[in-house]
Amino acid sequence: MKTKIFPRLFLFLSLITAVVLIFSSCVFIIIKDGASADTSTDSVIDTNIPNDTDNTDTGNTSTDTGNTNTGSTSTDTDDTSTGTSTDTDDPNAVYTASMLSDIPPHLVYNYKEVTIDGKRGYQLTGVKAEYLKYLNGELTLPSLIYDVPVIEIGQDLFRQRPFTSVIIPEGVLSIGMRSFEECDKLVNLELPQSLKYIGAKAFNNCKSIKFLTIPVNVVDIDQYAFRNTFMLKEVIVRANALNGFSDFDSIFSSAGSQSGGYTVKIANTVSYIPSKMFNANVNEIIFEGNSICRTISKEAFRGANISALNLPESVTTIGYGAFRSTNIDVLRLYSNVEVIDQYAFYGCQNLKSVYIHGMAESIGERAFASCPSLSTVTIGENVKYIGDKAFENANIKYLNIYATNLENLNENNNIFYSSTTSDASLIFGKDVARIPAYLFSQESESFLPRFESVSFNGNSCLEIGLYSLFDVEIGEIEIPSAVRSIGVLAFSGQNVDEITVNSSSTSYKMVNNALFSYDGKVLLQYFDRPNIEGYQIPEGTESIKSFAFASSDISNVTFPSTLKMISPASFAYSKITSVHLPASCEVLGDSAFMACSELNTVIIENGLEAIGVACFSECRKLNSVTLPATLTKIGAEAFYNCVALDSLVIPANVRSIGSHAFYADRKEFYLELENPLGWCAVRYSGDEILIIANVSLSYWDKPYEIGYALSGDYSSYSWLRTTDSNLQPIEPNTEAPEANE
Repeated sequence: MKTKIFPRLFLFLSLITAVVLIFSSCVFIIIKDGASADTSTDSVIDTNIPNDTDNTDTGNTSTDTGNTNTGSTSTDTDDTSTGTSTDTDDPNAVYTASMLSDIPPHLVYNYKEVTIDGKRGYQLTGVKAEYLKYLNGELTLPSLIYDVPVIEIGQDLFRQRPFTSVIIPEGVLSIGMRSFEECDKLVNLELPQSLKYIGAKAFNNCKSIKFLTIPVNVVDIDQYAFRNTFMLKEVIVRANALNGFSDFDSIFSSAGSQSGGYTVKIANTVSYIPSKMFNANVNEIIFEGNSICRTISKEAFRGANISALNLPESVTTIGYGAFRSTNIDVLRLYSNVEVIDQYAFYGCQNLKSVYIHGMAESIGERAFASCPSLSTVTIGENVKYIGDKAFENANIKYLNIYATNLENLNENNNIFYSSTTSDASLIFGKDVARIPAYLFSQESESFLPRFESVSFNGNSCLEIGLYSLFDVEIGEIEIPSAVRSIGVLAFSGQNVDEITVNSSSTSYKMVNNALFSYDGKVLLQYFDRPNIEGYQIPEGTESIKSFAFASSDISNVTFPSTLKMISPASFAYSKITSVHLPASCEVLGDSAFMACSELNTVIIENGLEAIGVACFSECRKLNSVTLPATLTKIGAEAFYNCVALDSLVIPANVRSIGSHAFYADRKEFYLELENPLGWCAVRYSGDEILIIANVSLSYWDKPYEIGYALSGDYSSYSWLRTTDSNLQPIEPNTEAPEANE
């Protein structure tokens, strides 16, 4: 009996021992694996990984093994801190960010304390390793951790994660740089009202976002924040104090490029639109009712693909280049816009019509330049200033000017340079009392604007200002009867085909192609006509105004016996060939016949006492001059560079010859003085006369040497006649002594 029991007992004990050993080994393995899992639960996740396809944290020693499904099915089964357990071998397990809402956030996220704008809270700095597998789908971030507010999303935190929706809770003030960069499946993005700062590239390459709202408290969006959001369809801007952006910020670069463009809605919380904010893919701009937006800043919508612009009444300023190179076709400003800044609509290729009414006061430099389709322009009644080249290189057919206080325009401003069609019309409004000086002033005659007709809607115009229509080619114009003043060079005599004066005028009249004062005493402007070479100024004419014949093609002019005054530059640059002034002429103004390229003969009858400065200067064909015995003064440069003039007789009564009066680049000049007394070479310094040399003209043997003395070696000085018997002559061919006060 015993021999059977012991073997059986031994076999039983051996079996029990084997089972215990096997069980101990399994427990040891499980404990070892559990300890390995626990070491990873407090690790900070390096989110700068290129992707999560193998669910491996490259910056961490912890690895979830056995998972090849982009982190969507892997779970750390022994994480007792979550209170949950999942079978890691289940191939159908799916993890989404929405599951994280059931887990205390302090177990999911790594965080640290920060202070932003004086407010303390937590910044989310990472996601613990065992929860990486949850980072896809719909993410709602926590607002609190241990009752402390989350105020910042750390940089790079969710980079390249396959989220489809992200909701950032109220309380968050800042989103760090690259925090959601390349989340290319992200469609829905909700930003909190509390948000103030959006970091560089925060949502860069989030190509699937379609709708975006910039909350009211945002003050700064950093570089490339929403770049390459290709599918963007709409942006709502609520931010009231958003900073302007630079050329390099490009926060919406390429946004909307694959969605057919996007709409920008400006909420009624926005007082200004920041500079350089949007890109060329904006295809519509909508302002919310009761808008408070006053300023559209520099290049805010430059290049936008908008065809219409409806600004609210609140807008007062359109900034520099704000709508430059957009596709607007019609612009109607009936609102409170006061300033249209420089380049505001420059290069708008499709812009056809511009109507500027309302409160608009200023149109900046090149504001509508290079708009080749621009055919209709209406300048409203309140416009006071138009900048240089404002409508340069347009194609205007209908120009209507209603501005009643347009002033302070610059000379050579080129406002309408190369800007009209050949059959364009110009109409001044019924309340325009003055055509401002320099309105059409150009610095080049290459592309002067042309108007087939210039007319006045009403009879309120009292004044046509200096140079106002000089640089304009005009087919026909009638001067209203109300006009009382016409400025110098108001018209160009060469550029007006037909000019008439209203028959009711009591100020002006036309006589034989010339504009006269109503009494016929003042000739204001002669107008060239084809095939007319001669013009006889009517008897009774007493004065010829400045520039009356300037640049005229007229060759022969007969002066009346009643003529008393020829004003400065009256015949400058004309083609007149001879001048015979009557004894009645008392005044011969400065530059009166300057640069008359065909002038060869000048005869001045007795009566005239002074020849003005540069009166006949640069008349290079002038070879014969007869001066009157009554002459007492010859102005500086009076015959300057008259190279064909080789002799001249100075009447006995001449007491003063100005500097360079006869100077020219020639070999000989014979000057005869009818009564050669002593002369002093002098120059003026303030109110004092500095005597340079005493000269006795009788000491020179050859007349041409006298000519040089008066116009050559001492040409920078004036010469005065004197009867002083104590004059000490300068020896010929000697230098003048130094000046003595």
